[in-house]
Amino acid sequence: MLSKAGDNKKCVDYWPSTVGQPATFGDVTVTMMKEKGEQIVERNFALNFFSERHDILHLQVDDWTERIDGNNAVLDLVDYLHQNSQIGSGTLLVHCSDGAGRTGTFISILELMSRAKREGRVDVLRTVKDLRDRRPGMVSSIGQYRFLYEVMRDYAAWMERNANKIIEEDD
Repeated sequence: MLSKAGDNKKCVDYWPSTVGQPATFGDVTVTMMKEKGEQIVERNFALNFFSERHDILHLQVDDWTERIDGNNAVLDLVDYLHQNSQIGSGTLLVHCSDGAGRTGTFISILELMSRAKREGRVDVLRTVKDLRDRRPGMVSSIGQYRFLYEVMRDYAAWMERNANKIIEEDD
């Protein structure tokens, strides 16, 4: 989740505010089992739908910044996802308040980093166009485009400095 909940009508709280307290939405009951963190808030939910239970890991960054300044929560979330590989075994759902601008930017970062590692090249415009073919409005501002280019510039430099480490991870 790439926004603050409850800030506006586009993104309301869809979970209980208290650990252990269930909230029911139609046939779905959500119970927050655990909550921790500040810059990246990590919540564990138990979602019950009829007789099925699903455990959900919910990550929230509400301090979205499109600046590379050494303390960027968005990049910390990307790093968190890469460091916790068990997260990659499930389905990743990404959303912000409108489901387009920040969401598209974040998905683009993940896709571009994956492509850079896999193919050794990236194409920001093509990546955004491919996303927009599926969901209009993805990456919705010049600032978000600039942010993508800055992230990929820094990621390319990191890849160069850590080439041996990357090769060892793939083995």
